[in-house]
Amino acid sequence: MKNKQLVEIYSSSEDSFTVGSIIFEDKKRILINSIDDQGKNDGYLLFKKNIIEKIERGTDYLEKIEKYRSFWGKTKIGTSDNPIFNQKPDFYDLIKYAYKYKKVLTIATSFDYYDYTTGFVGYYDENIVSIKAIDQNSGQIYEDFEIDLEDIILLEIENVDNLLLEYVNK
Repeated sequence: MKNKQLVEIYSSSEDSFTVGSIIFEDKKRILINSIDDQGKNDGYLLFKKNIIEKIERGTDYLEKIEKYRSFWGKTKIGTSDNPIFNQKPDFYDLIKYAYKYKKVLTIATSFDYYDYTTGFVGYYDENIVSIKAIDQNSGQIYEDFEIDLEDIILLEIENVDNLLLEYVNK
């Protein structure tokens, strides 16, 4: 039995699961082609069925991973030919670039996990940027955040995770 549909397999914790497509399943075991969190093949896993708590299908997370899978054949990572990256840009320059080209960026105001915001630029001026934040699990926009440019300590753009979130939101 070969099934291309992605599944989440929970074996011990509600917070921890494995993603993959089922290759074989019988009463005692299940074999999956494992998929990592960026949508790439990551080997095979064979489970005893009696350790599986539940199998989920059709979740928001799986829809995002399915879109990621179609992304990989269509992109080059770290090869932007935009001259902005050779012109010693500041935060404002990269925010303007992200807005113009509809790029997902990540902005941090400290190194605390809760002070990182990832999403599209909604609007900006010389003092403030509004980010349409993206939920990392579903890939969906969920809220707008305003950030003072002076508070920004880090900006990440055109990395793998952000490129994937752009692709999901096309």
